[in-house]
Amino acid sequence: MIRAEGTNATYDTDVRVLYTDDALYFGVFAHDMEPSKIIVSDLKKDYNTGGSDGFRIVLDTFHDGRNGYQFATNPAGAKWDSQMANEGRDNNANWDGIWDVKTRITETGWVRGDLDSVPHAQVRRRRSAGLGHQLRAQAAAPERR
Repeated sequence: MIRAEGTNATYDTDVRVLYTDDALYFGVFAHDMEPSKIIVSDLKKDYNTGGSDGFRIVLDTFHDGRNGYQFATNPAGAKWDSQMANEGRDNNANWDGIWDVKTRITETGWVRGDLDSVPHAQVRRRRSAGLGHQLRAQAAAPERR
């Protein structure tokens, strides 16, 4: 379930970001006190992100608050990505970036990021922005019964 902005999450999510000259790396630990109830509804590329627990990273590589890229995964490692324009109202989910992700479910949640990298060459950016990006991260879980 996606919570309203400013409200507390059901469980904490820890995010770490590293970078090299070649790529961005994301480490995510999504805490969950009931990992047996983690929902994974799809294993294929470009899965329905609304039907599974998941984590999404939005990169605003143009620093304009309007355009960027989205990278999402569920606890089973299925990937979804898109180019985003017009403040997120237009998404090109047919865009297929080349990026890596590994996930695993643990006794206290799930981990994304044993090797979660987005090569700089996969995302266009404003030259003046250099390698700096604005970042938004979002953990989501469908409502559990």
